[in-house]
Amino acid sequence: MPFEVGELNEWYVNIDRVGPGSRLDLYEFSHPGEGSFNIGVQPLQAPVSVELLDNFGNVLSAVNASELDGGELFFEHLNQGDYRLKISSIGDETPYRVSISPDGEGDPITNWGITEGFFVADATGEVGVDYLLDGGSYQGELAIFSLKGMEDLSLGSSEFITEAASRALSNS
Repeated sequence: MPFEVGELNEWYVNIDRVGPGSRLDLYEFSHPGEGSFNIGVQPLQAPVSVELLDNFGNVLSAVNASELDGGELFFEHLNQGDYRLKISSIGDETPYRVSISPDGEGDPITNWGITEGFFVADATGEVGVDYLLDGGSYQGELAIFSLKGMEDLSLGSSEFITEAASRALSNS
């Protein structure tokens, strides 16, 4: 069953998986007008194949994406019309993250024009974290905490850092 994205007027993000049990995912969407268009796919464990198809099934662009370098399809002028994005397993099962951005739309949380380096939660509440750099240590810790109630603290201030550390250590 394909993912029915509908008319793509803003940035779309999804986390799913492909593998031996389900070798391919298909995303169907409409591009409402001619303009730039970006698709990013980041598999988390094994490579995947990414293809953008027009409404006749013709492959407009294709790339293999790995967990190390991801895959990106960019078009400066994509015509108005209906399209399908096909993400296929190349081997082992892998979760992946897909982001589709029409006309330079930014991240729905920050509105920045970035496609990597933050986390997203899918419809089930599962959180996917996108590591950009580990600095060569190949170890570390990550904490996720709520910013609720921290609005009056200056980002980077000792008060902000103390409160962030306290929340991270509370396991709540």
